[in-house]
Amino acid sequence: MERMVVDSAMASAVRIIASDGSDAEVTPAMASALAAIREVEATCSRFDPASELSLANARTTGCHEASGLLLTMISLAVAGYHSTSGRFDPRVLTDLERMGYDRTFTELEAASGSVGDRAALAPWSPVVDLEHGVLDLRGEAIDLGGVAKGAAADLGLAAMAAVGVHGLIDIGGDGAVSGPDAAGAAWSIGIEDPHGGSEPLAVFSLALGGYATSSTRLRHWEIDGAPVHHLVDPISGQPGGSGLRSVTVLAPSGSQAEIAAKAAFLAGVEGIAGHAAERALACFWVDDSGRSSWSDAFAPSLTWIRS
Repeated sequence: MERMVVDSAMASAVRIIASDGSDAEVTPAMASALAAIREVEATCSRFDPASELSLANARTTGCHEASGLLLTMISLAVAGYHSTSGRFDPRVLTDLERMGYDRTFTELEAASGSVGDRAALAPWSPVVDLEHGVLDLRGEAIDLGGVAKGAAADLGLAAMAAVGVHGLIDIGGDGAVSGPDAAGAAWSIGIEDPHGGSEPLAVFSLALGGYATSSTRLRHWEIDGAPVHHLVDPISGQPGGSGLRSVTVLAPSGSQAEIAAKAAFLAGVEGIAGHAAERALACFWVDDSGRSSWSDAFAPSLTWIRS
């Protein structure tokens, strides 16, 4: 029988579902998972001035000590930067702040900012020394947002697995699973309609791995009457993904799914099919007109789509 905990963290609703294990095992396992998620939030939130990431962003020049958790999160971001040829780049923090997104989105009512081209970013090469616990951001502040959320789901599942419990963790519609559901089948997970509505647009199945959606449904605003959103192209410093409303990706882990979804979204409606095919990416996308499309690699997981 599945057991579930619903809570909140990382500015999102959190669902932790255990698919196996005794009552004596499941309760502490889910508590450990939630604690792991909240530790990632406390470490990596750019909106909390006391978080370790905020403190690191305030002293971007020079080597200093950092926790293993923060270094691990930044290592994931560096790997994502290289695997996407720079399409995923956490240095877009500066662009987000320039566009007024310098506070939590619930506090962002009417942004005063600017949108425009800026000089191209140099290659990203922070010093991330896990062995010696040392970090040097080399003068560039970062936002770990999505990759930290995906990694939080991964770490929560790892905390459960350490005591023999498996299941699903969803954080604001993104997450990961560590095995089949209580009936021994793949989980059925809905994809939200980026044009609105409470019913899912499609459903996919997943027995192991991560999933993430990059969407403009919620985090969009206006600057001087011009619409903007939070999915920034690191090349131009402006909102990217022309012609797309959302992209959902399946990957081996939650953090990898977050990185891949962001990079795929930035390929735009004209480039996403080729981007997904080139990388054999399990990818489902919705364009501005509401049309849904998916890659060959996603097709085996697609179990239902609204007609």
